[in-house]
Amino acid sequence: MSAYQEDEADEAEDGAAQSPIAAMGATKKLRVLCMHGYRTNAKIMEDQTRGLRKALAPYAEFVFLNGPIEARGRSDDAIEKLYAEHKPFYEWGSFVERERPHRLDPETQEIEYLDKGWYHDYVDWDTTVQYMDEQLPKLGPIDAIVGFSQGAQTMTALTMWYLHHYNKRWWKCCVSVCGPRVRGAALRPLFENPDGTPRLVSMPSIHIVGKMDKWRQGCYEMVDMYEDHPEGAARDKFVFEHDTGHRFPTGERHEQLYEDVALLEGSRRMVRTWSLHWRLFIFDSSHPKPRAQGHSSRESADMSVTAVNKKLRILCLHGYRTNVKVMQDQPRALRRVMEPHAEFVFTTAPFEARGPPDEIIQRLYKDHAPFYEWGHIMKLDRQLDGSDNGWYHQYIGFDRVVEHIDKQLQDHGPFDAAIGFSQGGQMITALSIWYLQQCNERHWKCCLICCGTRVRDVGFRPLFESPDGTPVRVPIPSIHLIGKKDQHYTCREHADLYADDPQGSTLGKFVFEHESGHRFPSGDKYPDLYQKISDIIRQKCGHW
Repeated sequence: MSAYQEDEADEAEDGAAQSPIAAMGATKKLRVLCMHGYRTNAKIMEDQTRGLRKALAPYAEFVFLNGPIEARGRSDDAIEKLYAEHKPFYEWGSFVERERPHRLDPETQEIEYLDKGWYHDYVDWDTTVQYMDEQLPKLGPIDAIVGFSQGAQTMTALTMWYLHHYNKRWWKCCVSVCGPRVRGAALRPLFENPDGTPRLVSMPSIHIVGKMDKWRQGCYEMVDMYEDHPEGAARDKFVFEHDTGHRFPTGERHEQLYEDVALLEGSRRMVRTWSLHWRLFIFDSSHPKPRAQGHSSRESADMSVTAVNKKLRILCLHGYRTNVKVMQDQPRALRRVMEPHAEFVFTTAPFEARGPPDEIIQRLYKDHAPFYEWGHIMKLDRQLDGSDNGWYHQYIGFDRVVEHIDKQLQDHGPFDAAIGFSQGGQMITALSIWYLQQCNERHWKCCLICCGTRVRDVGFRPLFESPDGTPVRVPIPSIHLIGKKDQHYTCREHADLYADDPQGSTLGKFVFEHESGHRFPSGDKYPDLYQKISDIIRQKCGHW
């Protein structure tokens, strides 16, 4: 039976590889929320972001929001003059400056402030939070947020507020333009641990600072409030300094900057098919909904469930150009052993096969066509010096796979374990690391990979490697079944993507090699194997 064959990557039918820019048009747009500066408004912010909007158009939708409080004083003279016909102006609140405790250094006679920069009282913070609580659900999914000046301060404070109080991420990336640091004393516990060490914003960030900005020092203090290497991020924190003052850099003089920012935004999503998908995967910290009681006719065709209450639930992903019926037959020996303890949920891949399946599959299952696949791959040029470290594929369609599995989790979850054969095994591994690093979600407690060739998509490399090149392994207990005669020899490399001893697990990784090829091992020949696998799955899932 054919795996997610590397040779298939050479098929001419897929056409030439699209560039990252050209390919974005085929996907849903990135949604970017924009928060204007002090005593301005959405119209002004639209004009200020012209360079960024040009770089991202037509691949992003920009959403502009006015602050909750009408300006209680005049705006900047230039704003008042240029936008007189676009009043009223708004603000995100005001502050009162505290008296700062300090001491005098007896040697240098310099003043040392003791408040660590927390010397403002934000008068309208509660109003701002209540306003955003009302607006964010109405706005719909937000992928990234851009704040200018006071808007950047508010964006940063809100990010930590929602993380601290609700463990909620309303967006996945922050762009701060000329944003001085947060100074509200009441918010200090959000940014400091009890021992006084800083608690940084754990979110990918981009910072744009003006050399001539009179608040330049405060802007760099804002940079320091964000993590340099956020966990799971494809890129480090990005900082750019332009030659002017408290403003967005001009699109004409800094066109390359905006293209770079756009590419950085795109790289946050490159684990969803690298060059084809720029939109951010929306963070959702809620647990999967309980399994629906009824299914539509389409769902019934896609899902085959052996339903027994209070059993383990095991998600099963079939191989390349096969289908649910084939997958039901392949692990028959395991299903027989686990039948009293588990219900197996089989889901059809989102793409109908664009070519014929393996000859044996075609002959044995011709009455059960059509066949399906989890996407296809394109091979990239290998690095002659070996620096690609085996990451030289692009997965075309992974974005759709995630959306498809999201729906299965919502409609048919939760799941205790996941089983994948061949290409389905690749998907289980890719999905496991994706959900863990991008969403902080673990949707199954154990993985069984049968004949799964290793993940090679270049977009996944940052998820499987630290910045210094050391491997990051999937921290989930795993079972790997490998055929000694399997022509897809990278199954062993696939097993190496998993941790040997996942933290908090007493079971670790179990690898079994059988004497045949690209298939599940025979239940008749290995009668004890499937009982052992059943025991591992049940033990890990707490089902004894």
